[in-house]
Amino acid sequence: MEHLYKVVSVEQWEASKDSVVLGQVDSEFIHLSKGDQLERITTKFWRGVERYVVLTIDPDKLPGKLVLEANREGGDKYYHLYNGAIPKEAVLHVESREI
Repeated sequence: MEHLYKVVSVEQWEASKDSVVLGQVDSEFIHLSKGDQLERITTKFWRGVERYVVLTIDPDKLPGKLVLEANREGGDKYYHLYNGAIPKEAVLHVESREI
């Protein structure tokens, strides 16, 4: 499987620096993006945010149930991680972005 991506605030990333697992970033499940969805996600949800962090993730190292599903009927399919977390060992690359 290809790499997945998670966008988090600088504050969320900084708060988890000393932890083995990235702190809770979403409710119900963790939203993840494929490479071809990343720019759409950052444009839609992170527009106007001066700085944010993009994590490149190895999906094979994610505990929990990873499901590819549409957010709404007929919409694009995104990976959602249920009953899991993002361990630091799953993070392959950290990129800080600024507007």
